[in-house]
Order: sequence, then C-alpha cells, then structure tokens
Amino acid sequence: MARDGAQRMTARVHTVRMGRTVAEIQDKERAQQWKPPAGYQRHTEESQFSLAIEALRAYDGIDKEDAYVVCLTADSRWDPDLGVILGHAALGGGVGSLRLGVFGSHTTHAWPANAEEVAAKFLDTTKTDTRYLANDCNECGEYWRAANIGMGAFLHECGHLLTLAHTPSGIMSRGFNDFNRTFMARAPNFNGPVRREDEAGSHFHRTDLVRLRHHPCLRLPSDPPLHDNEKKMSGFDALLVDDGVVVGNASGITMIEVWINDRYRAHREYTAENLPQRRSGALPAGPDEMATEFPQNILVRVSEWRAWAGGWNDSDKVQLVLTSRATATDDSSIELGRLLREGSRTDPDGTRVFSSAKLGKGEMSGSESFRAPFTAKHTASSLPTLRSIEIHSGNYIDGFRLHLSDGSQKQIGKCQGGSKTVLDIDDDDDLDHVAVNSGWWIDGLEFVTRKGKRSGWKGGKGGDMHIVRPPPGYVWMGLEGSGAAWLDSLTMWYAKQK
Repeated sequence: MARDGAQRMTARVHTVRMGRTVAEIQDKERAQQWKPPAGYQRHTEESQFSLAIEALRAYDGIDKEDAYVVCLTADSRWDPDLGVILGHAALGGGVGSLRLGVFGSHTTHAWPANAEEVAAKFLDTTKTDTRYLANDCNECGEYWRAANIGMGAFLHECGHLLTLAHTPSGIMSRGFNDFNRTFMARAPNFNGPVRREDEAGSHFHRTDLVRLRHHPCLRLPSDPPLHDNEKKMSGFDALLVDDGVVVGNASGITMIEVWINDRYRAHREYTAENLPQRRSGALPAGPDEMATEFPQNILVRVSEWRAWAGGWNDSDKVQLVLTSRATATDDSSIELGRLLREGSRTDPDGTRVFSSAKLGKGEMSGSESFRAPFTAKHTASSLPTLRSIEIHSGNYIDGFRLHLSDGSQKQIGKCQGGSKTVLDIDDDDDLDHVAVNSGWWIDGLEFVTRKGKRSGWKGGKGGDMHIVRPPPGYVWMGLEGSGAAWLDSLTMWYAKQK
C-alpha cells in the first residue's frame, strides 16, 4: 500500500457518497437478509453489492484498474418489525478489475474506537436490546459477540475479495465467532489464559496463507521481482494426456487444492521454503513438482493423486483449484471428472485424440460451431497440414481461415469483418502455439510457428492469457471454436506423436 513513493502499512479510507437516497439504500428489497413472501412482486433486483459498485464507479478518488476495496455501508439500520438489517449485505468478490467486499455498519456500536478500547470491547457483556439493535444471525446477543461478528465477518468478506474461498476452519469458515481470542488473554466465555490452541476458529487456514503469500497486494519488499510474463494474471491450462492431466500457468503454480463435491479435501503447495522437502521425499511430489520453486507445468497422475487425497467416487464432482504467483481472481478451477470423461475421443483409425479446456464461454447470441481438423507435418496421420492462416480481426477476433495442404480451407468463426492478416507457414516450419486472451469470449490472439514467425497480436487484450500448445510428445490434430459477431470460444485437439 504505497502512496507518493513511500511504503505504508495502512489502507486509505475514503468517504464515498452514493447517488441514492437513504430510503433507496434501506429498501428491504436490497437487503440481503430479506426473503420475499410467496407471490411478492419485486420492484428491483439491485443489491447492496450493486449499489456499492455503482457508487465506486462514479467516484473519482480511486483508481478503477486493479482496485481492491472493502466497503462499509454507513446507512445500515435494524428494522425490528421486519426482523431484517436494512442497508446491509455480507458479500465479497469481484466485477471486472474491481475487487470488492461489502458489509453493514449495524455492529459498529460494539467496535473499539482505538487501541485502548480493544480489551474493554472484547470483554463487554452488555446485552443486545433487539428493540434498537440487531442480533445478527442470532450470534450477537452481547456486545463482545457483536464485535466478533462485525469485525470478523467483515474480514471474511475482505478475504473473498482477495480470492480466498470458504475453508474447513478459520476466518473463511465461521471462525470469526472467536475473533476476540486473537487479541485477548481471556474471554467472557473462557477464563483463560488463551493459548494458541485455544484460539479456535480465529485463524487463517493454511490454504489462505499460501494464496495471500504471493497475492499482488501482499508481496514483500524482499520478494524477487516478477518477470514481465508474471506480472499479468495468466490463465490456467489443463491438458489431458495418457497418464494424467498437465496443468500449467506461466506465472508459476504455488498451490493445487483438491475439492470433492464443493468441499476442500487436500492440497499441495509450492513455495521456496518447501522445495528441499519436495526434493527429499518428505512431501509427496512428482518430477515436475521437484524441478523448481514455482513449477509452470505439473503432471497430475490421477490415480496417485486420488489415493493421496483419500479417494473419491467416479460420480463425485472433483475439482482442482489452482493458485499462481499472480493470482488476483478466484476463477481458477478445473473440473477433473468432466475433463476425464469428455476430454478425448477415438478416431476411426484408432488414434486417441484429446481436447484442451475450452477458452471463452461460447454463449453469444447466434453463435455457431466450427471444426478444422489438421495435423503436424511428418506424422503418420492422413489429415492435411497447415499452409497458411488468414486472420480477420478488429477490436476482437472475427475468425480465421486455415489453408491446408490438400487445397481445402477450414474456418473457425464467421470471418465477416475486420482487417485481414495472413501468416504463411513454410514447408520446413509448422504451427507451434497460439497465444490467446480470453474471458467470456476470445478477446485476442497471436499464432506463432516453431521457427518464430508471428502473425502479430490481433484483437484486444482483455481476459486472461493462455498458451495453446500440445504437451511434449503430442502433436496438433485441429482446432474447434464458435462465434457470432466475433469468436467466442476456442479448443485445441491433439494426439500422441507416433
């Protein structure tokens, strides 16, 4: 948190005036806790989260790019007749480049105003009078509990904006009920002394610590500088191979979590501190995991990881949740079961052909699907090889045509507009990879050959960066995509080289 070139350990506090009336802010329909009765016709779908985003976008006092903001609504109010806290929501996440956590001010009467008040507030057993004050979640019956819930749950939402997920224990569970024990030697419900093992839920789970250790907001002055390719959030790629799944990230992977049916099961972490243990066998690790502090590619041997994580059933939803040194969002999971079920097919000649995870959502109105089979040169496949690539692009990618060695053309996307660029592929050259920026659609891309010829970047730079390339020992077998006004999805096909 730096300002004017000086490092500081404090956040900047802004008072932001909403462009809404108090009545609008305190409208019950915008309150997270209010549940409409059967048959009720809502007048608005807005929420406290959307109101906060609206106010911040209209406010000139913060940088809107890569902003991290926690918002306390000053106009929260307990309505005893409705039994609802108005002007309040407990939410955290992000919209575009804005990461946001929101909470209400309904417990601030119990918070310490300065360091000298900390002990008194955390020992205050004054009963909450629900004629005037909220007993939030029925867990704030005394002021010290209201201080725990108010500050601890606000910290929980701050964790969400910093990419933290719900965990089995700790602040990102409901451990904030014991928030006071981090600061106190005793508590109203515990005579003490409060030792570390008595702090109960007032801690961050190990996975939280690994995520925060390399988060862009929390890098240490002593950390080595990030290379250019590590500064921008790059997407995670998952490539199915004969003996598992290769997961990759250009910034370097710091953690892989295994989640079963949306619940955390286990994780492996990759830090500078545990590299010796990975190499010595003290921690489970494969060759990729032993190679460097932050591996860019890791082969997940499914049978080995399944045994290590305690097993799962074929019907279970199994996710790999990935974190990198540049992780600044929380959209980084791979559904392993679906990839194993749907990630390959067998061609008529008996070749097992794999598909990469789809980039882009492919959900634009009027979107059509396209397939373009081809292969690399000097392979046993009967498929044609690439002669040239014709790209149509403007602000986005309208599509591209592949000119093949048998004289045919295959296109991906409708190719209806934009300027045209042609990348010729020499007889002694071939396609190496495609660099793709994608989110909801394909924002931009660049084709690169093995000898380094480039199409140049076409389209925009939104979304996350991905490198689409067959894993070592595998070759191109084609591309699949979809598009309407512009390209909205792209998938690679590849097979083991014979």
